[in-house]
Amino acid sequence: MSELIASTERAVNPDHHMFGIQDRGWTGDSTPAPAEDWLGVGTMGVLIRVGEQLVSPNLRLEVWDGPPPDTAPGHEVRKTVELLLPTGELGVDEITGGWSYGLPDVDPGRYHVRITAWDREKTRADHNAIEAEWDTPEYERAAAALEGQERYLVQLWLAAPTARLVKSIALVIDENYPMFAFADEEHVYTTALPSPGPQWLGTTAAVAVVEVADQRERPTLQFELWDGPPPGTGGPEFPLAVPTGSVGVTHLRSTSADVGERRGGAIPGFFTPPPGDYRVRVKADEHRRRFTAQFWPATGT
Repeated sequence: MSELIASTERAVNPDHHMFGIQDRGWTGDSTPAPAEDWLGVGTMGVLIRVGEQLVSPNLRLEVWDGPPPDTAPGHEVRKTVELLLPTGELGVDEITGGWSYGLPDVDPGRYHVRITAWDREKTRADHNAIEAEWDTPEYERAAAALEGQERYLVQLWLAAPTARLVKSIALVIDENYPMFAFADEEHVYTTALPSPGPQWLGTTAAVAVVEVADQRERPTLQFELWDGPPPGTGGPEFPLAVPTGSVGVTHLRSTSADVGERRGGAIPGFFTPPPGDYRVRVKADEHRRRFTAQFWPATGT
């Protein structure tokens, strides 16, 4: 039988009729709003549409070492999804209210997440039945009596471990340039630049050159540092030396750009992994407007 590892319980303050739970890391993916459903599911988090946003629902989060036992009957909605939690640090998203933390940490990995809710419609009906005028002491007392009546239980258990996302950072590429390069500061201005191949990427052990498909919109580039091979596949992989621990980006009009041209389009020292040798995977979306460069130590891979 599975055992409960950790749990916490707290009130949440929804905004725009929802709140979210998400890993603290960021891989460039946003969580969709619930739309017509009560749950929006992203890669690393969920957004939950509440029954009544003017009173705070109760949230209980549990971490289990395996599938938890079934909950008591009487729930209104329930759904199980799978999320990637690459840092294992969870936060509550209260939309314009910002983020709050203090939830139990978990090991990085892919997790089954079961979300169960009670008394969504009852709380909405009870709130609508309040006869006191808005923003009066009578209304405040009546609304306070409903706090925590709407309840959410979020239960997590590990599906598969993954490497840990150590840090990430993103920048916008100037759309006036057809390509960009990234490399250690020691190499980015002087090393010979490879031409992008048929897969839009040219690499050496010192530099990578990426060709942008559509210059009508500003592309984005996200750097991610992982402590091992990141989850997922797709995108070419190559070795890259980062001897100074400072990776710069430079915008290019061609791979024959001289030192002056490279410095003119440069964003120096934007990404700072520890000095060393890395494996790098570069992924692009179908429009080649959003690029992700994932770094992890070459040793032991």
